[in-house]
Amino acid sequence: RLYCTVLSSVHVLATPSMQEVARLRGGPRVPVFGNVSCAVESHSGKHAFVADVGGPSIHVWDTRTWQWIARVELAEGGGPACQLAVAPCDTVLYAATEFERFMAFDYSRASPLCIAEGAGGGPMAVLPPPTDQLVVLANGRLELKSHL
Repeated sequence: RLYCTVLSSVHVLATPSMQEVARLRGGPRVPVFGNVSCAVESHSGKHAFVADVGGPSIHVWDTRTWQWIARVELAEGGGPACQLAVAPCDTVLYAATEFERFMAFDYSRASPLCIAEGAGGGPMAVLPPPTDQLVVLANGRLELKSHL
């Protein structure tokens, strides 16, 4: 699937047909407050994660029903998430903010839990299994991280 973010909505398109299969957005029971900065899907395809600038926060969606599951508040002063990645183990979500903060969340439970937070966020890529490691470009250097 392809996730296209437009203001406070995310259009989910099927590939290769490019037909819209869902539109993720706020509503009376879905607290999306600002513009969406990025989106990523879990490797299993069961969850979509959407970064909200106006929280700042990250929203979790169930891709089987396209229902909103949870809102993860980001630490105040750290800025909104501008990079999201999912570990190959499919239980850890990584986020990097515009102020170079780094966070890791265990989303294997109903309410995602922050398992790591600190400096060193930046553009990132997940290495393929069996490593379950993340490569982050922080302060002009590549760093390996793992939070399993």
